[in-house]
Amino acid sequence: MTNFAIYGRELKTGLNADPGTADIKVIGDRFSIGAFLVAPIWCIWHGLWLELAALFGIAVVLAFATVLVGEDAAGWLGLAVAVLLGLEAGAIRSRALERKGYTLIADVAAPGREAAERLWVRARLAQKATFRNTNPTPIV
Repeated sequence: MTNFAIYGRELKTGLNADPGTADIKVIGDRFSIGAFLVAPIWCIWHGLWLELAALFGIAVVLAFATVLVGEDAAGWLGLAVAVLLGLEAGAIRSRALERKGYTLIADVAAPGREAAERLWVRARLAQKATFRNTNPTPIV
């Protein structure tokens, strides 16, 4: 089972938009193979431009570190950075979403992303139905 963070942001209402609709993102808290193997492409795929700039900065520092500590040590440092990025990929995406105006709605434990979405929607609908049924309005 993986923990999933569900983030939401209210959409701007327009002429055809339903009030109260939200843009939902589901982020898994697990190791990301894409972030580990191809970090620049992973950053571009998820729109993490600030993180991509930081990654290039780290690459430049590691390039200069080869002169000071040697190529082998700089290679191990690069591997350590890649492993750290793979481990913290979910947290990095979560912080980026918070910068874009998303707020954490819920945490869900589920075997997969789709299952987490279904569990959250089911709980949300049950919550609305319970709220609606507890306060019936009398018809006079």
